[in-house]
Parts: sequence; C-alpha cells; structure tokens
Amino acid sequence: MMSVIRYIIISLFSLTVLMGALSASAANLYVFYPTDVRPKSLQGKINAICPEIKTVAFGRVFDFYRQIDHIPPNAILSLNPVVTRKQPKETNLKGGKNGQYEEEYLLVSLDKAVNIEELSKLKIGVLDILGRKPMKRFMNDLFESKVKIKRVIKTEDFLPLLTFQLADAIFVSKSTFNKLQSKSKQNLIATQTGIYIGLAMTGIYHQTNNEITHCIQKFDEQTNALLGVDHWEVIP
Repeated sequence: MMSVIRYIIISLFSLTVLMGALSASAANLYVFYPTDVRPKSLQGKINAICPEIKTVAFGRVFDFYRQIDHIPPNAILSLNPVVTRKQPKETNLKGGKNGQYEEEYLLVSLDKAVNIEELSKLKIGVLDILGRKPMKRFMNDLFESKVKIKRVIKTEDFLPLLTFQLADAIFVSKSTFNKLQSKSKQNLIATQTGIYIGLAMTGIYHQTNNEITHCIQKFDEQTNALLGVDHWEVIP
C-alpha cells in the first residue's frame, strides 16, 4: 500500500515539474497600450484567445520598460514610438485601421483654438508613453520646438487637465478626441497639427515557430478595437 502511495506522490511531483517546465518555456508577450480597460482585462482577453502564449499587460510604461530589461520577453506589443524606443531585433507586425497605419494627432482645447505659432507659451497635456525625459524629447521633435508638457498615465485624466486649467491644450489622437467629445459636454475645439503617429505594432526579441505572430493575427474584433486597429499586416 505504501509503495502505491509513494508511486502516486512521485508521479504527481513529476507532473508538476513537467508543467512548470512547459510554462517556463512558453513564449511570452509583453503588452503596453493605453486603453479604456484595465491592463488585467486586456491581458485576460489575449490569454483567452492565445492560451499557449504567456501574455502580461502593463498600465505604466515605466513598469513595461523595467520588466523588458529585467526579464526580456519573446515579443512586445505597443504603439509605434514605444516599440521603436526599445530597439527590438525586428518588427514583424503592424496594426492598421481603415487601411491606414498612422493616425492624425490634434491639439484639443476648451472654447477656442490654440495658436500653433505660440506653442512655446503653452502647456500641453500628453499621455506618457515613453517616460519623463524621452516623452519631452519626443514632443520637441514632433513640433520642432521646445514644448512644455504635463504628463498623464490614463486617457481619463485628459479632461480634468482642461477643466482645472492644468494644461492649455491636450495632444491626442483623432480617435481619442472623438471619444472625449462623446463623453464631455464641454466645448472641445480641435486644432490640426499635421502630425501623424504610427498605430500598434510588435517588436520581436526572440520568436520560435511564429507562435506570437499567429496569436496576434487571431485577435477578434473587440480585442483589436481595444488596441486601436482592425487588422494586422506582416512587415516585409
């Protein structure tokens, strides 16, 4: 009887070790994408579609970058500037929406349009997708001018910036502007900037059998919408 019990215990232990090894060897994907849902919810949606991939979603770019440096993943998924900054081995998928792979960005203010010519006098609210210093450099490069910025980490923080006059304008994508406009009764005025920024894309550090590529290409309509795209295309 004791030998049977011992055999069962050893078998269960061996199975546990094997499952742990398989989990450890599973491809992993890190995701950072500012969206309307919590990171855990986005993570759960992706894990449900691709149970063979270990997906971790982050709410702050600082945590995202730190984890990449600490435990490098097989791949990352984020906005174009975020992926580009981490210089992965290659980029292999780009997200598109309505046939476009970039989106227009606007300066949005209350009641009256801002004067682009007087940008240096304004404080601009931005979603922090790069970190404090890189975000400032990024904005300076986009506007080819020194820009004073006020960073937020969630899109829901944009309207309070304007309401409480913590910023003269906010720098947002056209789709974000449309969402804010639908939620707010305030008189939001959009000023065109002529600036377009790439949509979501993937960066590859190490990939086996294209499993992550296949996973992302299986995303359903709802998951793609959360990531601001409606399809994925392989980058030549």
